[in-house]
Amino acid sequence: MTTFLTALLFVTGILLVCGLPVFVMAWREARRAVARRFLIAAGVIGLFFAAVALSSEKLVEQCGASGSILCFDAGFKGLLLVVVIAYLIVAVAAAVRIGRE
Repeated sequence: MTTFLTALLFVTGILLVCGLPVFVMAWREARRAVARRFLIAAGVIGLFFAAVALSSEKLVEQCGASGSILCFDAGFKGLLLVVVIAYLIVAVAAAVRIGRE
């Protein structure tokens, strides 16, 4: 359970920090619906990655219990990196668009 909560807080926190540009611009331009959608997206993505982290940990434990010495699941970190970069790009693009309107 600690893996789930740790991943949830870590991923959601990273996404909220990455979303700061859009939060600031949405607040200045009174576009609170945009900020709310980015907050919801950060929460949903955080929940998804928390579930993935929990399942990844279980898979590695089961692999180790079977006697294998090559138990490593790199998919979680790679996918997380791609999603965080995509979220950051979308947040910056949304902030620029709100600023130009």
